[in-house]
Amino acid sequence: GNGFWSRHSQVRILPVQPRCLKASHEKADSSVASLQSNPVGPATKVIRLQEAFFSWGFGPSVRNLLFSVWYNFFMIRVIAGGNKNQGEYLGLISEYEKRLRRPFSVSWEFFEEEKLAKKLEDWPFSGTDFVICCDERGENISSPEFSEILQKNFLDSREIIILIGGAYGFSDSIREKADFVWSFSRLVFPHMIARLIAIEQIYRASQISSGGAYHHE
Repeated sequence: GNGFWSRHSQVRILPVQPRCLKASHEKADSSVASLQSNPVGPATKVIRLQEAFFSWGFGPSVRNLLFSVWYNFFMIRVIAGGNKNQGEYLGLISEYEKRLRRPFSVSWEFFEEEKLAKKLEDWPFSGTDFVICCDERGENISSPEFSEILQKNFLDSREIIILIGGAYGFSDSIREKADFVWSFSRLVFPHMIARLIAIEQIYRASQISSGGAYHHE
């Protein structure tokens, strides 16, 4: 329809379709069920919103709105070893950053290699996050497969964290604890190039999920 009126706030709420994802009603139903079973992080806010709306007498007609609100809380965290983005790569990385929209937006955290190793030693790897470790010894996948991994974990209300090592990469224990070890190639790249590849693939994944023109099979 043309939307509905909240009898409590007199604010008109229009049906909202989530950005960057071609979600059917079945996917929205699945996401709500996932939020109810795993209300962590941003999902908690949406569970509370859903409960409030339902207590006011609203039914399934708000699902798309709730899904859109929940879906757009997320970002992808990239934790990288080495210096901050710099030099000739900075402009390219920034260009892809500007194109990204939630939940595919990226936040960066940078650590010296020793500090990153210590941080990851203490990392809980609890299962509430989906941790991707970038390493040439991992699995080489296609861009559509990477897009599917991101979309599935957004729907499962898991925050996505991508780890990019410094010059010496990651220990065996970190690779074993990660949810997925992602290989760009069997070749070894400098960490600045690895960052550029990662963010380009995140942007490509967002375009695949939305049916954009950037990616061609």
